[in-house]
Amino acid sequence: MPEQPLKPPVSLELRPRRRVSRGLLTLIPLGLILACCLSIVAVGAADYLVSSHPISSALSDLLGRQIGFRLTPTPTPRLEESPTPTMTATPSAEELMALGDQLVFQGQPEEAIAQYQMATAVDPQNALAHLKLGETYLALGRCEEAIPEFQQALVIDPDLAAAQEGLRECAGPPPPRVTFTSYVRADLGLSILYPDTWVLDERENQTIFAESEEALEHLAGSVFIFASLPLEKEMTNTQALEERIATLPPGTQVGEIEPAYISGQEWTSVHGEMSGEAVPFPSRVYMAATVWHSRLYALWALAPTDTWKDAAWPIFQAMLRSIEIQEVVAEAPPTLTPTPPLTPTAIPTAASSPSYSPGWA
Repeated sequence: MPEQPLKPPVSLELRPRRRVSRGLLTLIPLGLILACCLSIVAVGAADYLVSSHPISSALSDLLGRQIGFRLTPTPTPRLEESPTPTMTATPSAEELMALGDQLVFQGQPEEAIAQYQMATAVDPQNALAHLKLGETYLALGRCEEAIPEFQQALVIDPDLAAAQEGLRECAGPPPPRVTFTSYVRADLGLSILYPDTWVLDERENQTIFAESEEALEHLAGSVFIFASLPLEKEMTNTQALEERIATLPPGTQVGEIEPAYISGQEWTSVHGEMSGEAVPFPSRVYMAATVWHSRLYALWALAPTDTWKDAAWPIFQAMLRSIEIQEVVAEAPPTLTPTPPLTPTAIPTAASSPSYSPGWA
């Protein structure tokens, strides 16, 4: 604006008189009016952006940068009456996601992760829940945990652009193309999906799923075991898992015990690494356990280290998400192959090479 020449001061006698009624009429400077207008516009724009991009904008604040992996915003229901969603006795996946969204907005991503994990447990086929969980991991720089969530979201919805962008951001591979089939075993209280090309071995108190006969006999591939048995004494989830860890062969390295949410239940879980005579190749292992209705439910997943991240773990994740456990019906179980003892034993093979047989019963 060009500089305005200063005007001579106006004498008091020349100033126009104003009628005063019950107070003085205050003159509002033009600059203050403009500032108020701009503030109203800014608040309106901010409301629009947050409502249009609720999760992405909040995660951007956590990162201190604009998140670039988002092609289309993830819609989140706007909470009109209360800043905290009303939770029912048995919260739905949508309610858990809404609470997770609120925690993200409040700068509590770790707490949000727990809500999104529970949402995926309540509704394993909810692609949006996996997407939100993956996005939160990604915002924290935890791509190793984000990749399986993006992959699982794409298994459910192959056209989910935001999950594809998340994988590209983490430089992760697309999920393996696998067709799953259902499996139910009442005496274990188990319902699960597993790859339809895998083989099964039903034993007393447990079922073994393996990608091939060789993997089943030699642990030379992906193997997933689910076990369920009554407990003679009360124990916590952590104690139950520690007993399972004690059965691992010598030299196995395990990480910290962490909570996990499977089939809507809270479990304890641990990742580890195995090598030596127990397995033909260096391998990764995942174990989890929970105690429910005086019964132990436990699972064990193992695969060679070089196939774990890109092939085995996404499949294991899909199986974990599909698990449903229920109270075991009191009836005589079918005649099955006896379960090996808890201590590592050799599985008879043609080559007679030493192998580790994880026994749960």
